[in-house]
Amino acid sequence: MNNQYENLNFGNGIISLEMMIIAIFIGAVLAAFAAVYNKRILGNFVWTLLKSGINSKENAKTIYELKFQKNPFLRAALREGSVFRRIVHFAEEDDEGAEGKRGKKPAINFKTARFYIPEELRIRAEIRYHRKGTDWLTFTLSVIIFAILAIGVYYILPELLTMLDNLITEIKPEPNYI
Repeated sequence: MNNQYENLNFGNGIISLEMMIIAIFIGAVLAAFAAVYNKRILGNFVWTLLKSGINSKENAKTIYELKFQKNPFLRAALREGSVFRRIVHFAEEDDEGAEGKRGKKPAINFKTARFYIPEELRIRAEIRYHRKGTDWLTFTLSVIIFAILAIGVYYILPELLTMLDNLITEIKPEPNYI
């Protein structure tokens, strides 16, 4: 795909058209994985809390009680300041109130930390972590489709660009030398 075009310019010497196609492919795969990660890996925890009616500090449960202790992705998502924590609340967070050294909150002890989804966030959680259409089979099929599209674009795009370049050459006005 090292065609030189008279009227078209792609890339800047550092980034080629091939690299752009590969970057778009990688971005699409990462986006598909992010959807599965959010809807399935984190969503399973959300749906367990919702179905169990865990909607207040009083009935909050630990990840051990909910059988999620072996999920490292969930632990990472439950860390302080994560987007996931806007939905899933830490029952002891308000109770502690005290900040540790240098103004930092103490690290979460996952053996005793209890989590819940407040009732006022239930609908938001149901919508954000709705699982329909997002599973590992869909992810795999998406990657295959993205790969086929990327390969097709890789081979077809140069031909289309050559045709476009030729069309522009034919229709552009001749320079008027006086």
